[in-house]
Amino acid sequence: MNFQFEILFTISLRHAYFEDGVFRACNAVATADTREIMKRYGMGYKVLPGKIQVFYDTRFAGSNRSRASLLKEGLVLGFELQVTDAHFLAYTSLPYYQPSVTAMYFSNTDFDNADSPYGTLLHAGEAVTVANIVCPVANPGKPQPISPVPHGIIDMALTETLEEQFCIAFTPGTAYWQYILLSDHLKELHNPSVIHKDTREAFKGPARVMMPDGKEGIAFISGEAMVYSQKPSKFFQLVEEYDAQQDKGKVVIPMLPNPDVKHITGIRSPFEIEEGVGCACVVL
Repeated sequence: MNFQFEILFTISLRHAYFEDGVFRACNAVATADTREIMKRYGMGYKVLPGKIQVFYDTRFAGSNRSRASLLKEGLVLGFELQVTDAHFLAYTSLPYYQPSVTAMYFSNTDFDNADSPYGTLLHAGEAVTVANIVCPVANPGKPQPISPVPHGIIDMALTETLEEQFCIAFTPGTAYWQYILLSDHLKELHNPSVIHKDTREAFKGPARVMMPDGKEGIAFISGEAMVYSQKPSKFFQLVEEYDAQQDKGKVVIPMLPNPDVKHITGIRSPFEIEEGVGCACVVL
C-alpha cells in the first residue's frame, strides 16, 4: 500500500520558565474514539519534544485526498495531555489546579483564541489560567480526569477553516525569595545583609525565624515576589558590616544559590508577604 502523509496541524507546547521556552515534559495520548476516527479516516499523530503533530494520508482509499476535503468531514479529535515532570506545579502559575480532582481543558472552539508567534492559542489569554481548569462534577460534559499527575484534555474540531499551527503556553509562578542563616558561623556575622550583586538592592531583614526542628535562624526576604526561571537573571550575595546609607559591606558569600523549585520548603516566613504568594527558601 502506498501511504503519503502530510501534517494536518501542529500543537506547540511552550513554558516561559524554560530558557528556550519549549515545554518538553509532556506526553499526549489520543482517546479511544479518536484512535477509531484516525483509523477510519487514514490519520495518525506523533509526539515530539515540545509539540504534537497530527497528520493524514493524502492517498486515501485509492485516490488523492486534499486537506480541504478531510476538513469537510466535521471530525473532532480528543487527546489527553500528560505532564511528566513531578515538579511542574512548583514552577507553574496554575491556581486552583488539583491533580485527580480537576483537569486542564484546551480547545480551538471553546475560547476566544488569540494568535501567538507559535500559532493560535488553545486557551483564552496569552497563557493557561484558571479559566482552563475544569471540575468533572461541575462540568459533566467534560472528560473525566484519569490520572493523579497534572494532565489536560485537548479537543480539536476539524473545521474547514482549521489553522495549521496551534499553541498551549504556560507561565511560571512567582514566590518571595527567603535566605535563612542557620550555620553557627553565619549567625555570628555582624550586621549581615543580602544584596543584589549589581543593583545593590537589599532584602528585608534580618529577622529571627523558628525552623521546624526548633532551631532558630536569621531570615532575609526579597522586597517583591520574583518569577521562577530555569536560568534566573538576578544574583544576590551575603555581606556583613553592611552600611545601607553608604552601600558598603564585606562580602561573605559572593553569589548565593537561587531557590530550587525541586526543594521548596514549608518554612514559615517571619515577614508579611502578599496573600496567595509562596515563599521559596534557601537555608545556609
